[in-house]
Amino acid sequence: MKKKHDATLRDFSEIFELTLNRAAERAKFSAQGQGQEPQTRTHAQAVEAVEVGKSCGRVLAEDVLSDRNLPPYDRVAVDGYACRKSDLPGPLRLIGTSSAGDAALHSVEEGSCVKVMTGGVLPEGADTVIMVEQSKEYPKDAAEMYVRYTGSDPGFHPPNFSPRGEDVPLGTRVVTQGTLLGPQHTALLASVGYGSVSVYALPKVGLLSTGNEVVEPGQKPEPHQIRNANAPQAVAQLSRMEIIPTYYGIVPDDPQALESTLAKAQSENDLILMSGGVSMGDFDFGPEAIERNGFTIQYDRVAVKPGRPTTFAVSDKADLFGLAGNPVSCFVIFEILVKPYLYRLMHGIYRAPRSFATLAQEFNRRNSERDEWIPVTIDEQGQITLLEYHGSAHFHSISRAEGLIKIERGIEHLDKGALRAVRLF
Repeated sequence: MKKKHDATLRDFSEIFELTLNRAAERAKFSAQGQGQEPQTRTHAQAVEAVEVGKSCGRVLAEDVLSDRNLPPYDRVAVDGYACRKSDLPGPLRLIGTSSAGDAALHSVEEGSCVKVMTGGVLPEGADTVIMVEQSKEYPKDAAEMYVRYTGSDPGFHPPNFSPRGEDVPLGTRVVTQGTLLGPQHTALLASVGYGSVSVYALPKVGLLSTGNEVVEPGQKPEPHQIRNANAPQAVAQLSRMEIIPTYYGIVPDDPQALESTLAKAQSENDLILMSGGVSMGDFDFGPEAIERNGFTIQYDRVAVKPGRPTTFAVSDKADLFGLAGNPVSCFVIFEILVKPYLYRLMHGIYRAPRSFATLAQEFNRRNSERDEWIPVTIDEQGQITLLEYHGSAHFHSISRAEGLIKIERGIEHLDKGALRAVRLF
């Protein structure tokens, strides 16, 4: 009779910490491993340069320092007239015009002003900018133009410019090593002189499916067969991390075939993702093949639904996740466990986007021995709608979801209106 490595269900928070600690240890070891044997170092330690515009989803491998003040000069914030506040309301003699991109050509003196544009350099001597909408320009004679302030009390007039270095002083560390880069970092990186940045190289991931009943999506299955949904799904999830896996195909329910495929994947990758073959059936040969390749199983029974048979094994060459064969299980475990592991392997920390909302209806379940992840949407009123969901094989439900909510272990009932965090896709 087959036996699991774990006699009882392991709490998800426990195995999550164990898994991420393993990734952090591998990342730390590889950072110190330049003199070690190649087979004991992860590919993820390598550093490469990427264009700033293509850096989203990558983990920064260096601290980024500002090479100049931002703004680099006293920057005009409105279209108007630069002058001395003490000279308001005027009249002010107009001595020139300065637009964005012009070097400072004029100096403001007592009783004078310069017409300026948003984003331009504040002329020397000026300490405020009156808006076009609060001023009147008029000729005094054929040769000179004057401006008068027409707004309210000039004593309370705002400066309407940003001092040099107000946003970022020269030499400031603006983005730290280990940051998971997103579009919100791009403009800042470019503004401080980074056309490209150093990021940690992506891990090498091997992907395989198992089962005699599984055929590829392009094939027409027999009545007793199913199409391989897990591999394309994993490819799509990895692609959002910019990782392109090596696909080893569908391995039949044959111990020798699985063992040899795992051996090849182990020698070529930092991580292996295997779907199927890790449950308790007579033809689930995954655990034996895993151990025969020198892996040590860390856990294989987890208190999470879907995903109870999730298996994690480690070796000197690569680590391995054995995922249940149902697509929803694979999807959920990738999001809540595999993705954080991969980012930690790249020296980063992944925090899933979340939104807080209240339940549009009550929730009940009979068995609360595991954490449970439920597919949901958020309606136009900002409430959480629970989708029709039949379990880990119901991937149609996941396709209509915007995210997942977690029902913690031990909870059997949630009232309508209960506040929950939605983990967004």
